[in-house]
Amino acid sequence: MASVRPAFFCAWRGGKSKPASGGDGEQALLTQKPTNGLWSAKGTEQMTLRTTAWILLSISFFVPWARAQRAADVAYIEMVRVKPGSEQTFETTLKRHWGWHEKMGEKWAYFVWSVDTGKNEGAYHITSFGHTWKEVDESNALVAGTPGPEENPEPHHQSMEESYYRYRPDLSTGGLR
Repeated sequence: MASVRPAFFCAWRGGKSKPASGGDGEQALLTQKPTNGLWSAKGTEQMTLRTTAWILLSISFFVPWARAQRAADVAYIEMVRVKPGSEQTFETTLKRHWGWHEKMGEKWAYFVWSVDTGKNEGAYHITSFGHTWKEVDESNALVAGTPGPEENPEPHHQSMEESYYRYRPDLSTGGLR
């Protein structure tokens, strides 16, 4: 008795297949039904079935765990208040400071915003996203020294706060990746 089955199903069940023309002119796949059914598999077929089931079960267990342990969810955020009248000098020095980071071997991308309204008006937010805690430690070690006066924006700071944030996909409505 012949039946139409997808090729992957036939190969997995051990059926023999051959293409044939269907009644509507499309290609159909006619397959001879295997002598032993899917649930009465014996020997090698039963071992393959068990192995496949074990692999699928393992994947279904580890995939959610791996997603919950996303490694690159750390963001660096620094808020800098610049001394009054030093904004232009601070910005010029900050550009040179990024060159110093690069010379020290750091590969992070930084994003800078200036706050235009609200209680932090006039402040700068310097951010970098998508890091692991290991990368944070490595970056801190790379830029642990003090840059030269032309590359050091700190003398222009009135105040500075830095924080590390962890992305929480379980509380978010959008995805970062």
